Amino acid sequence: MDGASGVSSDGEVSSQLPAPTPMQNSNSPPPFLSKTYDMVDDPSIDAVVSWSVTNNSFVVWDPPEFARDLLPKYFKHNNFSSFVRQLNTYSGFQYTNAFVGLALPGEAGSWQRESKSYQFWTRANAKGYFKITNIVPGNYSLYGWVPGFIGDYKSNSTITITPGGVINLNSLVYNPPRNGPTIWEIGFPDRLALEFHRQV
Repeated sequence: MDGASGVSSDGEVSSQLPAPTPMQNSNSPPPFLSKTYDMVDDPSIDAVVSWSVTNNSFVVWDPPEFARDLLPKYFKHNNFSSFVRQLNTYSGFQYTNAFVGLALPGEAGSWQRESKSYQFWTRANAKGYFKITNIVPGNYSLYGWVPGFIGDYKSNSTITITPGGVINLNSLVYNPPRNGPTIWEIGFPDRLALEFHRQV
């Protein structure tokens, strides 16, 4: 997946986030996975959630509607973050819908306050791959965030982009901060306010 900035340059960064792998040694899947499969396999809700092109993972296309309408129907709650955490407890499932970008070096999340330089962003595809192209040469930090998780990723090293350079970062792993169970939550942590927007 390419992210273009409108600025002419030849720099490029690419990587792969961990891809889903099949579960092993299971005679019958746990109820959570059976319910998830039944939900994703329902073609009438493909606009909200559907299988990926390769049929080995699924994509939630509309997280607010997914949480509001489907989670209560299948799981008796409407907490998308809780669903993702439970999904991640089963081996082989990773949430690979991350936003990944380059911005001036700083601390985790500092890209949100940065306004004096270019930023280059893209979104990882269903297999966890991403590619950022047309980057202005310079020194950057790699940042990322995942819808449904509170917290930001920041790489530990500075990435230097040179004209015509191509950098492969190999696999990157982000473990969102978790300090115990969620007791109370308002909204969905996706940096949008869609669920608070009242339709008139």
